[in-house]
Amino acid sequence: MIKPVTSIKQIAFLAVFLLGSASAQAQSQEEIKPDKQIKGGLVGSRLINTEWESSPAPGFAIGLSLDFRFTRLFSVQPEVLYVEKGSRERVQVPSLDTEFNLVLDYVEVPVLAKFHLPADGLLLPHVYIGPYASFLIENNSNTEIFENEQQTPDELIGEARDSDFGIVAGIGTDLDFRFNTVSAEIRYSAGFTDVFGGAAPQPARNGTVMLLIGFQF
Repeated sequence: MIKPVTSIKQIAFLAVFLLGSASAQAQSQEEIKPDKQIKGGLVGSRLINTEWESSPAPGFAIGLSLDFRFTRLFSVQPEVLYVEKGSRERVQVPSLDTEFNLVLDYVEVPVLAKFHLPADGLLLPHVYIGPYASFLIENNSNTEIFENEQQTPDELIGEARDSDFGIVAGIGTDLDFRFNTVSAEIRYSAGFTDVFGGAAPQPARNGTVMLLIGFQF
């Protein structure tokens, strides 16, 4: 196992600071009170823009969000999520035949522009888009060598960058029950950053699908 590359305490402090600052700013304006949610769900991710044989890897996500509703149809939603991303890669070249499991755990901070579709009743649909920043806190990748044990991608895996930036887009709906508001959503995020920082023969970026359920509190 490769040691964490970013201090968990630093990430936790950043997460608390971002959500705390946003909440304090909203509370200073009585007309804007954020809806708070805890959310989590399933993740499927893989490396994109690579010539390797790539297969999706399962993971999970959990975190908090604040929804600042400025108008009936528009809100801004910052989030702090713990996301497990990865990929199953097969590398076949004349001198090397290997597979490696890429398992990268991030703290991800998206800021989403959220557009609410006009609706009344139980289902309240919305779409959203926005940037995200991720900070790598754990690298649990490993390799399996089939031929030529003198060459492994261990050094390449160790070059995984400690941050990632990209864009998120998704659709979802709020379910307005009497006892609580529950959200269900599906989103896709595409990374702009080369995961290996140029150490690989070609750029490799994160591509991630998330299925999330949220509960207001």
